[in-house]
Amino acid sequence: MKALSAEAIKSTQYFKPLELPITFWAFATLALDDERLLRKAYVMPISVCSSLQMLDLSNTGWALALLGKTREPLLESISAQGGILLGEASFQSHLGNPLALIWAFWRLHQEHLEPKMFRQYADLGILIELVSCGVILMGNDWRKLRPVEVNIEEAMEVSSERKGEGR
Repeated sequence: MKALSAEAIKSTQYFKPLELPITFWAFATLALDDERLLRKAYVMPISVCSSLQMLDLSNTGWALALLGKTREPLLESISAQGGILLGEASFQSHLGNPLALIWAFWRLHQEHLEPKMFRQYADLGILIELVSCGVILMGNDWRKLRPVEVNIEEAMEVSSERKGEGR
């Protein structure tokens, strides 16, 4: 991994916009906090963020939060681009991973970004999906503390029924 990181450091200036979020995500998933590589990626220009889609923004935010890396300029850029995309979105738009992005802002203590992003997603009519995903994730965390039965199928069925009612 150190050799891979060293090669990535040499070539970050040649990365395509999508390759930066993937790099963040990969290192965070493996719990590798390579400060030299991440420092290169942190200076990701605003212009790169403006070419990212919602999933790229979600993955980048999630990775930063998992690694505990608060980089305000990058988070502000993620929020700004997310705001633009969500402002143009409809219910049929690909919205990335809404819960991951909201969680990332919350986890990184970005109190001014988290509620704003939540509101934009909720305005698209996916509030029930956000709550359902949150309940499932909490259920998984609670199960780690002590074994309990979590009926995910039932939760998803209720979510699907409610989704049909609201539209």
